[in-house]
Amino acid sequence: MKKLIIAMLLIVTFGCKKESKPNEEESVLGVVTLVKPNQNELCNSGVVISDQISQVKFEWLPAANAKTYILTIKNLENGESAQYSSANTSLDVRLARNTPFSWFVTASSDVFSTKSDIWRMYNSGIGTTSHIPYPADNMLPTMGTIVSPTAGKVLLSWVGLDVDGDIVDYDVFFGTTTAPSLLKSNLINNQLEVSVAAKTKFYWKVITRDKNGNTSESIVYQFTTI
Repeated sequence: MKKLIIAMLLIVTFGCKKESKPNEEESVLGVVTLVKPNQNELCNSGVVISDQISQVKFEWLPAANAKTYILTIKNLENGESAQYSSANTSLDVRLARNTPFSWFVTASSDVFSTKSDIWRMYNSGIGTTSHIPYPADNMLPTMGTIVSPTAGKVLLSWVGLDVDGDIVDYDVFFGTTTAPSLLKSNLINNQLEVSVAAKTKFYWKVITRDKNGNTSESIVYQFTTI
């Protein structure tokens, strides 16, 4: 009986032990709010380093409980990205002039990370009278989507943007290979209905053209039909 009582006490003692929980306040990591360069800004406020390079200040508001920030900047002409780490909420970065860029900031704690919205800006140069359009964005169907065709067709759509506001048309490339072929050129509208087969993966991209003949190319998107 004595042994039984001791065993029961041990069960109660260990069974009622409260599990430790991480500090909930520390686990709630905020999301960065971007400040400048402004969204879609034609940036002329940087410090000119040379005819090819200027220094641009990127700023954002602090995220709750963040310890470090990673600024990611993508050259929208060549697709190259660079990352910069900081414990502060601003960074001066040297960028190519006469070039469009996108950027966002990732906030990190010891365990978690959050990502801000993605903004775009154009790092202008002296004497620039015509700017290359931004690559087509907000493309639908989105990357990797599984699509149910309507009467054997799928609607492609996208958003074109140019700081000069002089986009004239688009070329749409579409096919079943990672290097899709030209389907429609000099399209004025920013949408196109395409015929598709069932259970097939399709790839597509858009080239945007302005009135001065400047062009930009989107990344290749893909979707699969059911």
